[in-house]
Amino acid sequence: MVPLRELWGVPVGDPSSLRTTLAARLASLDPRRDALVASAARLVPSVGVAGAASRLNVSERHLRTLFTAAVGLPPKRYAKVERVRRAVATGGAGGWTRVATELGYYDQSHLNAEFRATMGVAPGAFAAGRYPANTPC
Repeated sequence: MVPLRELWGVPVGDPSSLRTTLAARLASLDPRRDALVASAARLVPSVGVAGAASRLNVSERHLRTLFTAAVGLPPKRYAKVERVRRAVATGGAGGWTRVATELGYYDQSHLNAEFRATMGVAPGAFAAGRYPANTPC
């Protein structure tokens, strides 16, 4: 759990201040920007930042700026996290080599390295329930 004051950067104490803060955040949303970011989130993992920017008719810089502001991660980092998330979802069914191939990794060691960098343990250890120790961010 993350307190809203840390997530939104403003103190949110009682229900009325929560309603006021939420209303202000909703009023600041730009539906076109949000649709662009949602489309980019679908495209970036498969076609990369340059491919997504081209398909969405925006510059790579503009896409990176909007995406990072909306998601909190640059699009390339998001794509890595999304790919690892998909690897986690498979649970290694059929073997990690097959999973690596299906998710577009160069080989199993590439999957292992990216998984370990993101999750703190190797995919096999994670699938076996051996999670990394909790540490503060």
